[in-house]
Amino acid sequence: MRRRRNPEVISGQVSNVSVPTSGDGFTAVSGGAGIHQVFLPSNFRIISVVATPNNPSAAMVTVDGGTGAPIVGNSFVVRTYTAAGALAGVPWTFVAVGVQQ
Repeated sequence: MRRRRNPEVISGQVSNVSVPTSGDGFTAVSGGAGIHQVFLPSNFRIISVVATPNNPSAAMVTVDGGTGAPIVGNSFVVRTYTAAGALAGVPWTFVAVGVQQ
């Protein structure tokens, strides 16, 4: 019988310029205004990610694997937008659930 792995959680807050402001176990890199790539430990396989802007009335976020692709492996891309829908640097928070491989 295959042994089940317990899920683990990595969470944090990221500034408008992709600098982690809280949490640990991840790094963030800016891909331009409003585009943030997050890297988790290499042995962490993502199951799900939720992200939200720190001020929901002023902005929104999307999460994917980059260029609209599904999330695969240990990284994901967050795009942050103004309330008008323009890409812009906005502080945001995420929770990633996954398992150690």
